[in-house]
Amino acid sequence: RLCNAGLLAPQPLLLRQHVLVMEFLGSSDGWAYPRLKDAQVPAHRFPLLYYQLVRDMRILYTVCKLVHADLSEYNILYHGKRLYIIDVSQSVEHEHPFALDFLRHDCNNVTEYFRKRGGVRTMSLRRLFEFITDKTIGPTEEDIDAALGTIRDEMDDCSDEQLAAVRLDDEVFRQSYIPRTLEEVYDYERDVKKINKGDKDELIYSNLLGTGNNDTVAAAAAVAVPEAAEAELVAGVDAVDLNEEEGESDDDNASDKSEFAEETKEEKKERQKAFKDANRERRKTKVPKFVKKRATRPKK
Repeated sequence: RLCNAGLLAPQPLLLRQHVLVMEFLGSSDGWAYPRLKDAQVPAHRFPLLYYQLVRDMRILYTVCKLVHADLSEYNILYHGKRLYIIDVSQSVEHEHPFALDFLRHDCNNVTEYFRKRGGVRTMSLRRLFEFITDKTIGPTEEDIDAALGTIRDEMDDCSDEQLAAVRLDDEVFRQSYIPRTLEEVYDYERDVKKINKGDKDELIYSNLLGTGNNDTVAAAAAVAVPEAAEAELVAGVDAVDLNEEEGESDDDNASDKSEFAEETKEEKKERQKAFKDANRERRKTKVPKFVKKRATRPKK
C-alpha cells in the first residue's frame, strides 16, 4: 500500500505463505541506510524532513488506510535527504479499536524527536493529529502542500509565549478521550450545546468526522446515539431487557424523546428516579430466563 501511494518504503518482492521478501534499503556493499536516530543530519534540514514526514503520515492514513502504530526515529531510515518508513508489519487499519490512540502515539513520537533533536518549531500535537485525519483537506498533493504551507507559516510567526501554550495543550491532548464514531461520543448533549454556541473547534473529533458546518455536526450527533444505548446510560438498566419488557418500538422511542426535549433538569431528574424505581420493582417479580426455558422445553 505504501509503495502504491508513492511513499518511500521497501518494495515488496515476493510473498510466500507468511514470509514476505522485501527490497534491501542500503548500499551495494551491503550497508543499510542509517536509522534517523543514528543519521548525521545537518541542522538546517530538520524542518524539511519534519514536514516531509508529516505529509507521509497523512498519506499513510488517508490513502493507505493505515496507522503505523510504532512510528519513531527507530523505524525511519535516512538517505539522500529523504526519509524512508520501515517496520510496517504492526500497522493497523482504521477499524482497529485503538487505531486513533496509536496514531496519537505516533504523532507524539515524531513531535518530540524533531522538537528536541532538530529544534524544529513543530505544530501542536492536536494540530498534527487533526491535519492527518482531517477529511476536509483535498486528496491531491497540491491540497496537502497548501495546507502544510499555511501551517508552517503560522508556526514560523508564533511567539515564544504561544509556543509555550502549545506545549501545555499537548499535555492535555495526550490524556484526552478520542471517539472513533459518533456512537462513542461520551456526552453528545454537551457537545451539541458547544456546537450550537459556535465552539465546534473544542471538539477533538470535529475534523475527524469530516463535518464542515455546525448544523450538520449537531444533527448528526443528535441522532447518532442509539435510543437503547441512551436508555442504558440514563436509567442504568440493560437496553435489551428494557426493550423486551416494555416492547417499545423505535417510533415510540423517538416520540418519547421529543416529548421530554423541553423538560427542566429537575423534571428530568424526577423522571429518571421514577423510571429506576419502576424497573427495580419489575425486577423483583421477573421470572429468570432459565425458568422460562425449562417451562417451554419439550418433555422427553
